[in-house]
Amino acid sequence: MAANGTTGPFLYLPIEVASRELHAKLLLAWFAVGLGFEVVIGWKRMINRNLRFMPPGIVVFKTLTVNDGEVMAEARAAGHAVAAIDEEVPGLVTLKQKLRWVAPESVERSDVIFALGDEHKEALLHFYPGHADRYRVVGNPRWDLLRPELRGSHDREVAAIRAQHAPFILINTNFAALNSSRRTPEETAKWFVDTGRVDTRKPEDVVFLDEMFQMERANTAAVRALLRELPARFPDHRFVLRPHPIERVETWSEFLRDIPRTQMLRDGAAVPWIMASDALVHTNCTTGVEAFALDKPAISLQPARLALNDIYLANLVNYRTESIPETLDVLARLLARPASAPAYPTEYATIFDRFFAGTHGPFASERIAQSLQQQFGLTLSAGAERPRWQPRPGYRQKTRTRKHHAQVMPEIDEAAVAGILQGFGQALGIERRFQVEPCGQLLFHVHGAATRAAHARPGDLGSWLRRLWPRPRGVASPTAPAG
Repeated sequence: MAANGTTGPFLYLPIEVASRELHAKLLLAWFAVGLGFEVVIGWKRMINRNLRFMPPGIVVFKTLTVNDGEVMAEARAAGHAVAAIDEEVPGLVTLKQKLRWVAPESVERSDVIFALGDEHKEALLHFYPGHADRYRVVGNPRWDLLRPELRGSHDREVAAIRAQHAPFILINTNFAALNSSRRTPEETAKWFVDTGRVDTRKPEDVVFLDEMFQMERANTAAVRALLRELPARFPDHRFVLRPHPIERVETWSEFLRDIPRTQMLRDGAAVPWIMASDALVHTNCTTGVEAFALDKPAISLQPARLALNDIYLANLVNYRTESIPETLDVLARLLARPASAPAYPTEYATIFDRFFAGTHGPFASERIAQSLQQQFGLTLSAGAERPRWQPRPGYRQKTRTRKHHAQVMPEIDEAAVAGILQGFGQALGIERRFQVEPCGQLLFHVHGAATRAAHARPGDLGSWLRRLWPRPRGVASPTAPAG
């Protein structure tokens, strides 16, 4: 429970990388507002800076790192309760990965921690057995969006992508150590040590760090070699390369310049691109696990035989290859299979279900919202006449930005947010009233009250957003504004 023992019906959902988190967090908001929560959702940087100036509520952290632990302490001091959804977990075998990013103080400062599945809970119990009463197996909102009931919410984006690019093969990279837009490889290695993910006094940690760079070097060379071979082997296809959100795009745009029918694109979320593609090739990427959940064939290309490969779930539920000729052959076989044939062997589903809850029955987002209501004993009232959330004196409406902020959190307006929420209702066949009001730079107050709170006039907010946050060339918003 939060420091003062009380919390209002307010849920704070910070977003760090919009292409990964925006739609999923909005789905959680959709279920939460349906229960009677008022939600403040948006840019993590702004929410963190305003913790002292917002009424006590529940802050849902995306990870359990050292940095999160520091902000959790601030949140608790400001009277907020703390929950955590660990977005580092999807795509990993956590017992083998050892929850390296998780800081003991973050576990200690969380009132409730939502586990992705049974395997994740087993890892939490193994490494942090003293807090067993805080762990709830619920799933993850990102995977709600991959369930058949909600795949239709992507139909418009999928159709637009296919109209422009199909048929195409998708290649996703995740070279955040060697090709980071934020740090040099040397700085990345130091960051692993400084953040406690690696302890150089432990021989196994030294091996882990060394293998990570070995893996990325081998995977980078393999992806480049594959891209050179693809056009000749598949003359009727185009090829779309999507780098990890924090990768330097210049690296790939320069390399692809002379490769025919190939583009580097990073517009929007990954899921519509996976759905629109004929197949996915990746190197130990979480998008391979998303592809499995979407019944889209995916290949995990692993040219280096390293123990590190065993920590990635994609290697257990995707087709795994070690060489370029093998990858081309498997890809050809997958593309030639009958449309009625299953994308994967049936035993892969058994593995997947051990790692992911919430793939059947109530959605993970719904389970989380209900769990929060029960955990904190909240009496909620859906469809109130007036919203209750109001910022306090000292609340900051805006902050300075850097270039990479616009890449990970592009501009989005209230019409686009409302459009996404309405899309969920249409997909689920449930009509629900929502008010979406700007309440700061890339922040939105979402509630189900009949009247608006009017924290800021949209015209005024939009003008300084455009002034402070010009969209860089080639960076698109997560979804097109409605209207």
